[in-house]
Amino acid sequence: MEHTNHPRAGIVGAGIAGLSAAIGLRRAGWQVEVFEKSTFKNEVGAAITIPPNATLPLSRWGFDFKKGGAVQNLSRRFVSGLDLKMITNQQYPEIEEEFGSPSLTIHRVDLHQGLRKLAIDPDHTKGIPVKIRLGAKVVDVVPDTRTLYLEDGTSIENDLIIVADGSHSYLTQKVNPNAGSLEPTGRSVYRCLVPMQRLKDDPELWSFWDGETPGFIGFMTKDPHVLFVAYSCRGDEIMNYAIVHDTQKGEGEEDLWNAPASKKQVLEELASFHPGVQKLMDPVDEGEIAVYHLWKRQPLETFVNGSTALVGDAAHVMLPTHAAGGSIAIESGGILQVLFSGITPGDHATIEQRLKIFDKLRVPRCNLAMILSNGGPWALHDPEVEKQIRRFYDGPLPSKEDSMTWERPMRELLFHYNAFEVAEKALQGTQD
Repeated sequence: MEHTNHPRAGIVGAGIAGLSAAIGLRRAGWQVEVFEKSTFKNEVGAAITIPPNATLPLSRWGFDFKKGGAVQNLSRRFVSGLDLKMITNQQYPEIEEEFGSPSLTIHRVDLHQGLRKLAIDPDHTKGIPVKIRLGAKVVDVVPDTRTLYLEDGTSIENDLIIVADGSHSYLTQKVNPNAGSLEPTGRSVYRCLVPMQRLKDDPELWSFWDGETPGFIGFMTKDPHVLFVAYSCRGDEIMNYAIVHDTQKGEGEEDLWNAPASKKQVLEELASFHPGVQKLMDPVDEGEIAVYHLWKRQPLETFVNGSTALVGDAAHVMLPTHAAGGSIAIESGGILQVLFSGITPGDHATIEQRLKIFDKLRVPRCNLAMILSNGGPWALHDPEVEKQIRRFYDGPLPSKEDSMTWERPMRELLFHYNAFEVAEKALQGTQD
């Protein structure tokens, strides 16, 4: 049954970005329909970090972190993969008090399920429950007419269209014809999930975590440039491994998140590492390892066209350096909630005006996070990175000496961000 006294939004994609946008618009009073080409039969993924800028919107929406098995992320240790000497040990136990919201890690599937519940549950949150249409592939969007077209030939007109179909979006260039193509970075990630008890059963393996502050550990080498990271999820019962490395020939399919990989492939990448790091693969069984490729796209000058907007990876493709991809997408849901409250159906002039505000807020913020993330842990040591950032963002940046991933100045820059307050201030500025 349609609620004709509410504006209608069509969202392409039911991932983290699409569901966050759906929740924000639902709470803003919109009738929301999400079109997802998959059927969710084979949900996949690994753990994801959600810093304070993302946990704040999730908390306001009523996300159940306990049920989602979220784990505190209060430290970030980098260790030499060659001799196990500490490179840097960042401790931030005060981060929730400092930023007003916690820093957590969570399994991507658990985050997705929690977001989906917030979107569709008739009793869990404000507004009309979101309708999610599975197996519904959107093949085209026409911003001028606010119309999206399904593979079966159906056309649907909306007041607002949000494109959130991921990094391999086939609609990004429909919204922004100047968008460049997705480009391979030449880097890939092996990933697997290890039951924590397997690690605890071996004192040598468990020594990397025994007595340590909960958080992230990374073992790194520069030649070859390999980074082995590990952090927990699902109530501290699962350890997430990710091994970032140079893409090998014939390694997985280009657009798959879960292409299979072998233990032998991983150990070959870890051949120069300390035996103690190599041993971390002992509890991993064949068939438990997947590989995916890392991509990039040049930053977009705009995410908006008429009454259509890009959010998430469809707008900004990020490497995982600063845990920014998912968190920035969640932020956008909070921004949409504020900007699109109080809209009446058919008020296209106001919708387009609000999307211009959305663009003004998101382009600098999202491109800043993307350029920093894609530049790597020492991005600001490269003057070309700062030059690229300044095309979009004119605010303060950490000094080169304080710009290491997750150092306090970098945390302040990326995580001390209240999407609701930012949007409210921008909206108020247009009404004064």
